[in-house]
Amino acid sequence: MGQAAKLILQAIFAALGGVPLMLLTLTLLQVWIHPLSIDNGGWVRIATSLVLIEFLLLHSGAFMAVGPVLFAKFWCRLAWFTGFGIVYAVALIGIAWWSKGDYVFWLLFGILISRLMILVILPDKRGTILMLQRSVLGMLLLLLTAFTLLLPAPQLGLTEEIR
Repeated sequence: MGQAAKLILQAIFAALGGVPLMLLTLTLLQVWIHPLSIDNGGWVRIATSLVLIEFLLLHSGAFMAVGPVLFAKFWCRLAWFTGFGIVYAVALIGIAWWSKGDYVFWLLFGILISRLMILVILPDKRGTILMLQRSVLGMLLLLLTAFTLLLPAPQLGLTEEIR
């Protein structure tokens, strides 16, 4: 495969990777404007749980990505992944249960499969280091975003009664 074909393929995968985030962003905006329009208000709870999930996923991504950097053997990477996977799975399953939405479960399942492929099955050092960098950057952005809560924001349809 030529260099141009690889670049085009990478661009397609990058665009496809952004589609779910774009759809999620639009859904969350819809929940903010008209909270009862999606799942009869059930997404208000799911949207709240996404903040907790994002924190845990960024945190776990950093810790899980260190294992393949430290261990070259498959069984060591698998043990590292499994140990952290169990710890974080308990928290994430609890959040998925609390949110009362199948959406959250499938989101977490997809992320788990993706991490299993990158960190254990396909020992991709570049992907592992990229995951670690994204997790650190994501945590910084999450903390900066938390400061925006101090700014006055329009309530739109998300009233105190709905919350």
